Amino acid sequence: MKKKLLSSFAFTFLSSGLFFGFNFYIAKVLGAETYGEITYYLSFIQIIVLLISFNYAALYMGNKITREDSNTFSLFISIESLAFLIIAVPAYFVINQYINNTETTILIVIIAYFSTLTTLIGLKYNADKQISLSILYSALIPRAILIVLFLIILFITVGTAKNYLYVYLLSFTLVSGYFLLKIRPTWYMKKEIFSRAWKFYLLGIIGGSITYIAQIFQKEYGSYTELASLAIALLLIAGLSLIGGILIKFALPKIHEAWKERDMKQLGELYSTHTFLSSMVNVPILIFLLYFIETISKFMGEGYTSLPMIFYILSVGYLFDLMTGITGTILRATEHEHIEIYNEIFRFVVGIGLLFLLRNQDFGVVYAISASMVIYNVVKFFQVYRLFRIKPIHLKNFILLMIYSIGVSMILYMTLYIESRMVALLLAIIMMFVYYFLMYKHMKKIINLGVYK
Repeated sequence: MKKKLLSSFAFTFLSSGLFFGFNFYIAKVLGAETYGEITYYLSFIQIIVLLISFNYAALYMGNKITREDSNTFSLFISIESLAFLIIAVPAYFVINQYINNTETTILIVIIAYFSTLTTLIGLKYNADKQISLSILYSALIPRAILIVLFLIILFITVGTAKNYLYVYLLSFTLVSGYFLLKIRPTWYMKKEIFSRAWKFYLLGIIGGSITYIAQIFQKEYGSYTELASLAIALLLIAGLSLIGGILIKFALPKIHEAWKERDMKQLGELYSTHTFLSSMVNVPILIFLLYFIETISKFMGEGYTSLPMIFYILSVGYLFDLMTGITGTILRATEHEHIEIYNEIFRFVVGIGLLFLLRNQDFGVVYAISASMVIYNVVKFFQVYRLFRIKPIHLKNFILLMIYSIGVSMILYMTLYIESRMVALLLAIIMMFVYYFLMYKHMKKIINLGVYK
């Protein structure tokens, strides 16, 4: 188990580290205008992905593990291909109204399909408890191809948003095409899956689309430059979720098993352990970023002057998301996804309402995103507690987390008195390594208790 966990962390950090570094690099090199344009196109891609995808871990694993259906991969390939055929043409006409470029719009639509297939391949290996391979095939390899090819383009010529889309398409096509030939799925449908699938589908569209719609709003009522700062801030927030994402991959099959046996004690331990481990890793990083986000924005260039304020606002929403734990995963894995539908509708209505109300205000879009995150997570926390009487973190672990966080904050605060921000940044990084070295034994003890074995 330890080897699997370490290899999964290694692949995830390598994949995400390369991708984050690459995004920061092209954001600086291409400038805020071009990077904002890329983000704008990617927002449309992700919305189409939501419209054609059924790649929800609880749904896939529920069919594979709980229902014991060996044809689950073929089933999902069939459903998503059919959804793409239905949605592709209307999606093209709607998106082209915004972009007004046939070539770019076609690229966006096709990329969405192959992106969905690549994610599904990762989900297949995840359900088979081959977590490392899941991360390798669905994240590391396609990102590595994207990075290498686009860097070659930057070396040869000027990078453009359209060039980025072509390379993006090629990276997903190569990976998904290889595995389709290797696995050779067949056309397979069963109507029983739709009794749950429609709920996940609705959840994905309503809940997952708000951030991408907000990004489109940011450009329509602002500019590509403002969108670029929002994209970098969201990238940092996504980076903070990496550890939790890895742990969920290990916990999710066990959550399904615990629910199958109706073992509420085990379910509660998985819930609280995940929150504690994620928080012990992510809260200090969040504190670090809060101290140095202005230094980061200056490094990025003139187009990113609004980055610090955007990050401060989003941090509030992220903190609520972190400390309430994997509430959504618990609800969906325990077949309470119908409750999630009401949660997502409420979040969507509040988010869209705030987007319209605040669209002409400074940082209005950012406030809307953060507020919707707070409301969404607080509501789910109370629902999970009401259903199962389980809490996201034990009191003793919360106290330990606070002690470590206060210590990190006080140490980083001292770096403010160092005149050179680069020297302060280097010293702060060294301090963070010391923190994780000291904290490691506590995480190791938790993992060795058996929850993730």
